[in-house]
Amino acid sequence: SLSLSLSSVMVMVMVSTRRCIPSLLSTKALLVVVVVIIIVMTTMSDHVVAGQRAPADDSTTTPLVKVVTSGDDSMGMGMGEFRVVVKGKTWLASDGVHLRHHNQLCTVDNGKLVLTSSQKLSGTDEKLGKYEGVLWDWRAVVGDKPHMLTAIKWFESGNIVLFDQYFPEEVRASQSPGLNCSSAYIPGKLSSDAEFTWAGLASAFPTFRRAPGIAEEALGFMEYYGLFENGDNGGVGPNLGLWDDVDDKLFGGLSSGPLSLFNQEGVAAVISSHSNFMTTSADSSFVSSYDLGIMGSVESIPAGFTVSHVFFVSDRGINHAFEAWGSHLLSYYDKTPTRARDEDETNKYLGYSTDNGAYYYYHPESSKDMYQTLLDVHSYSKSEGIPYRNLLLDSWWYYRNAMDNSVVLWEAREDVFPGGNEGMRLLGEKTGWLFTAHNRYWSNYTKYDTLVGGQYEFVHDVESPCDAKLAYSLPASETFWEFLFEQATNQWGLYTYEQDWLWPQFLGMTKLLSDPRLGREWLMQMGKAASNNHVNIQYCMALPRHALQSVEIPAVTQLR
Repeated sequence: SLSLSLSSVMVMVMVSTRRCIPSLLSTKALLVVVVVIIIVMTTMSDHVVAGQRAPADDSTTTPLVKVVTSGDDSMGMGMGEFRVVVKGKTWLASDGVHLRHHNQLCTVDNGKLVLTSSQKLSGTDEKLGKYEGVLWDWRAVVGDKPHMLTAIKWFESGNIVLFDQYFPEEVRASQSPGLNCSSAYIPGKLSSDAEFTWAGLASAFPTFRRAPGIAEEALGFMEYYGLFENGDNGGVGPNLGLWDDVDDKLFGGLSSGPLSLFNQEGVAAVISSHSNFMTTSADSSFVSSYDLGIMGSVESIPAGFTVSHVFFVSDRGINHAFEAWGSHLLSYYDKTPTRARDEDETNKYLGYSTDNGAYYYYHPESSKDMYQTLLDVHSYSKSEGIPYRNLLLDSWWYYRNAMDNSVVLWEAREDVFPGGNEGMRLLGEKTGWLFTAHNRYWSNYTKYDTLVGGQYEFVHDVESPCDAKLAYSLPASETFWEFLFEQATNQWGLYTYEQDWLWPQFLGMTKLLSDPRLGREWLMQMGKAASNNHVNIQYCMALPRHALQSVEIPAVTQLR
C-alpha cells in the first residue's frame, strides 16, 4: 500500500490497455492518465453551504461553468431541470429528483413528488464570494408529506457550482432495498469485487443523464472507487471510460469517490461530495443516469439535515483540476495544508514498519519476543547507518477476539512486550523511536464497554449487513478517545494512531450505514481527542469517503 501525507500530493499513474477514448486519445494507443490529487481536510456546512474562496483559473472575463435552468435560460418555475454548461458547451443535463419516504420511491414521473415553488438566489457567501442560483421546494405526497429543498449556486469565481439538499422535516423509512450480498466482502477479508454496494439512494440531487447527444463534445470520465481509493483490492487504479457510452460502466455505490469529466482541450471538472462525506454516495443503478445524494442504506433522514456536492472546473488540465479542487476543500474547511509535512515527524523521516509484508510481521526472531527482535533491528540499523526515527507497530501487539480479530483491549500483550505497556515504553526509551500504533474495528465484547464491566458506552451492532455471525461496535463518545489517547501517550509514548480496517468497520457495521450522522461523529470524536492529546492519525484501508471526511479533522495527517 502507498503511504502518503494528506496535505501532500498523491500522484497516481494508470496505464490501461482497455478501449481508448475516441477523439480524446489516438486509437489503439495506451491510455495514460496522470492524476494529481491534493487530499484535503472541518466543520460541516449547514443548509445552503458556506465555503472559502477557491483558487481561480486564468480566465477572468467569461465563467468556465454556468448553470442554465429549465425554460429559456430564465429562472422560471419549470420542473427543476437544468444544464451544466462548460466554456459555452453543454456537458451535463439533469435527470430529475427523487426521494424515498415511507418505503416508496417518490419522483415527479410517478406523481409522488411535486414541486411546490422555486425562487432565484443571489447574494454573497462569506467564503466563496458572490453567487447566483436557484432554490426548488419539493414535497412528497405520501405519508406525512415532508419537504425536500434543492439548491444550485454558481459563483463569481466562475469555476465552482454547489448542489445542496436540505430537509426541513424528518424523512422516514428512506432506505433503498438495494443491498446485494451476492458479491459482498466478508469482513476481515479482501473482496475481488469492489462493487459491494447498496444500490439506490435515499435522496437524489443532482442527477445527470448519460446518453449520446447530451454533451456537446466528447467527454471522458475517471472515477475513483474502492479500497485505498484505488479500485478492486486497492491495486487496479481508477475507472475510466466515455461519459456518453453507458457500456462504460460507472461503479457508484458505497465505495465510490470523486468523478472527473474531461475533454480533449484540457478542460476538466471534478465532481465530489462537499459536506457530510460519510453519508453521501453516488449511484449508477439506473444505467443511463449518475445520481448523487444520501446513501441508500440510511433508514431515516433527520430534520435539518443537509448534504452538498461540488462541480469544480479548470481549463488547465486534469492534474490542475484535481489540485485546485483539493486546495478549495482545504481552504473551505480551514485545514492547514502544510501541517502533515511540517509537524508530523513520522511523515518527515524514515521509519521501520512491521506491517503486512514486513519480515517481522507476526514473526519475531527465533527464541525471541518482538521486544528483543526490535531491539536487534535498532542495533543493526545503527551499525549500518540506517537512520530510522520511527516504528510502526502492527496488530500483533494488542488483544483481539479470536473469532473475528476485533479489538478487545488496546494495550500491549505481556507475551509480546515484557510488562505490557511498560515494555513498549522501554522500547521507545532505548531506541528513541516514535511509535505509530495500529488499531482496527472494535469488538462487541471490548473490555472498555460498560456492558462487560468497563467505563465507557459503545454503540453495538447485532449483525453485519451481509454476515449474521459478525457484529462490531464503536465508542459512543469523545470521552473514550480522550482516555485511550491520554493513556497511550503517557504510558508508552503513542505518537501516531493508525486506524486500520476502515472499510470493514464502515461496510460491516449496520448502524454506520443506517444512521446518517454516526460515521461523521465517530471520526470527528476520534480526531478531536487526538488533537487534544497531540496525536496524529493515519487512515488505512480507507474508502474515498474516509479521505474526504478527513478534511474536517486536522489530526489526520496520513492516508494509506
